[in-house]
Amino acid sequence: MLKPGEKPIVICSAATHFCIQRAAGMLGVGVNNVIPIQGDDKFSMRLDILKEVLDANPCVVCVVANAGSTTTGAIDPIDEIADLCESRNIWLHVDAAYGGSALMSPELAPLFKGIERADSVTMDLHKWFFMSYDCSAIVYKDPKYVNSLFNEQSNVVKELSIDTFASAHCFFNLGPELSRRARCLPVYIAFRHYGVDRMGKNVLYQVNCAKYLAALADEDPEFEVVTRPKLSIITFRMRPVNLRDEESNSMVDALNAHIRERLETEGNYFLSGTKVEGRPVLRVCIVNHNARAKNIKALFEEVKKIGNEWVEENIQ
Repeated sequence: MLKPGEKPIVICSAATHFCIQRAAGMLGVGVNNVIPIQGDDKFSMRLDILKEVLDANPCVVCVVANAGSTTTGAIDPIDEIADLCESRNIWLHVDAAYGGSALMSPELAPLFKGIERADSVTMDLHKWFFMSYDCSAIVYKDPKYVNSLFNEQSNVVKELSIDTFASAHCFFNLGPELSRRARCLPVYIAFRHYGVDRMGKNVLYQVNCAKYLAALADEDPEFEVVTRPKLSIITFRMRPVNLRDEESNSMVDALNAHIRERLETEGNYFLSGTKVEGRPVLRVCIVNHNARAKNIKALFEEVKKIGNEWVEENIQ
């Protein structure tokens, strides 16, 4: 319990999506009371630093773990983080907005060991569950806590006549929204028609497509993989053999920024602008159910073509 005058603190990975800071601001916790934890070489939250921060900050009320970060697809050690949270009675939230669909694949689900121990989990079904925008879900281990938070106790509501069935299914007591459309209907139809097994196989196939792209980059001496895919996100860059020294980093950065901008202009592929450790990379996130290995091969060839044209024009 917080004492009078103490401010709650939220801890997250340095790779966590900015929505966590935004939520802290909206809740009144304050953006400055969100502490980012440094990641390891795979951008996963470091447990040793997390423990140090928890020991030094008794006012921590929530730890946010990643189950597939937006930039690199990094996965935090959820099970070990859950141990630390349980021992200190701290709420554990898992951000599986992007990566949650991997739970449908028996081969990928073990990557999220311990996610069932989280107090809450978010998943954006319009991302890798192949649903139309917008469709998101938040799952609670025990919804009674959030129900008590949003359960309006004003005299106006008390006087409303709500039958027993409706009062038992008041979804506005589980979140800030009141009226809403039936976003769950397309999800229900998709799961009933295709089934979790089939959808999970498609997710696994796309992870293999990302690994295929990594293999293409590994085989070509003009490219390097920056972050290897655990899920369907890979970051890589074109780095010509004659631009391998540190002094050439600015040229390499300009080259890859040009490749991304040119791809966007041509309109056949879209790679969102992303930086890893302060440097621009080519980030590919495969979440389209129509994506195939041939598309990955064509993308790589287009990247190589654009890059070679830039090199010919700018490097003597």
